[in-house]
Amino acid sequence: MLLNLETVPNFYKNYVKQIDETDLLQALRISGHRALELLHAISEDKADFRYASEKWTIREVLCHMIDAERIFAYRALRFARKDKTPLASFEENDYATQANASGRGLQKIAAEMGHVRSSTIDLFESFTPEMLLRKGTSGTSELSVMALGFIIAGHETPSLPDTERAVPCLMNEDSHLLSISSLAGLGMFTTQYNRKGGQTNRA
Repeated sequence: MLLNLETVPNFYKNYVKQIDETDLLQALRISGHRALELLHAISEDKADFRYASEKWTIREVLCHMIDAERIFAYRALRFARKDKTPLASFEENDYATQANASGRGLQKIAAEMGHVRSSTIDLFESFTPEMLLRKGTSGTSELSVMALGFIIAGHETPSLPDTERAVPCLMNEDSHLLSISSLAGLGMFTTQYNRKGGQTNRA
């Protein structure tokens, strides 16, 4: 079943455009694997790196990704069950300050990300084709269940949206190189969100 990009609200289109796969479950599996592969390449002593003072740390970015996936999956569940109650948006910066990111180790975060993605795949695997086409409202956006699945996959797919923001690479003890701009691209939001209440978008 193909997703028509024209049915996806503009705010979310960049996420969906990151996905090459047309099969939703395959997209979720592949993007989850890539994210964990990237996470395992980061050494613990680099987890609090931020490429600018007003930006989130790597640890905060990863915790945001977990929060967002849980929220998007919850929306998909509600819509799949024909729940027509409009759902509220959430403020990413407010969530980030309450995520206890600095108190969580990278390996623990990685394990949690893996569990969350596994649960998300189980959820979407349970949906029938009819359920995937069902829609609901979140904030000011109308979204289908299928669109939410591709948004989850695209939200953490590595990309390089800001190549001019070149920053030093990180190297773990296995000599894996990781461009911080690549990590920033995982969520496609570091140019939109900051820690001090600058330009934001509610998802």
